[in-house]
Amino acid sequence: MGTKNTKQIQYGIYLAYRPVYLASGNFESFIVYIINYDITHLDLSYEHKINQTSHFNINTLLEKEAFHELGIVSCEDCNETQLRTLNASLNNNKKIKVQKKILPKVFFNSFSKIPFVEKDGILILLYQKKKGADNTNNKPVTITDVEKIRDQLMGGNLKESKNIISDASDVIDLHWDKLGLKFPSVLKDGVFEHQMLVFEKELDVAIAEGKASIIFIHGLGTGKLKNAIFAYLASHPCVERYNNDYHQRYGYGATKVLLKLK
Repeated sequence: MGTKNTKQIQYGIYLAYRPVYLASGNFESFIVYIINYDITHLDLSYEHKINQTSHFNINTLLEKEAFHELGIVSCEDCNETQLRTLNASLNNNKKIKVQKKILPKVFFNSFSKIPFVEKDGILILLYQKKKGADNTNNKPVTITDVEKIRDQLMGGNLKESKNIISDASDVIDLHWDKLGLKFPSVLKDGVFEHQMLVFEKELDVAIAEGKASIIFIHGLGTGKLKNAIFAYLASHPCVERYNNDYHQRYGYGATKVLLKLK
């Protein structure tokens, strides 16, 4: 086992997504692991659903400082909300039960070193181990606490780009879990068409308001939406240029459009 880069990792149980790279340097899927970071050995059951369909369902013993490979999810799957359910027993008979959602925006986080797997990827906290009995702070872990921990985890090993997108631009999220609330009657076959309609409308608004730039979040997935956006921008008379450079918050799942100022 190589040297562990775990200085920022809190003790607990994690879900980890490791990208599977193609020869081109891009990736279209993740290997998913469940990791026991410094908790006494676990007798656990874990179910992972995507679009209400069970994707992983395991029962296993997981030793301290060990991991279990669950399987593979595609980038397209990561554009959907995922539901994770963990039930575990510790050797002191303590029971753990966690049920939480994973939203698509999680996959815009930057990569950090996955403990024990020793590859870069995305870490998601399932359960945080409490400090020892001498700790007088017995407040339960809140959503804010989890967000702070995730920010710490994701801040360690950013791969800087020479052209990082500025956060000063307007940002339009084209993920359907955001847009679908505005178009509740749209069937699955019409999702792409409505995403493009929103993209075109928001671009027109930015141009009319004299904006210098705008960012569109299209995600990774199959690349269909991104490619359609690129094709539209390539011939638009008001577009100065556009890029899909790495972004600290959105990864490669967003495109920045620079507009010609009148």
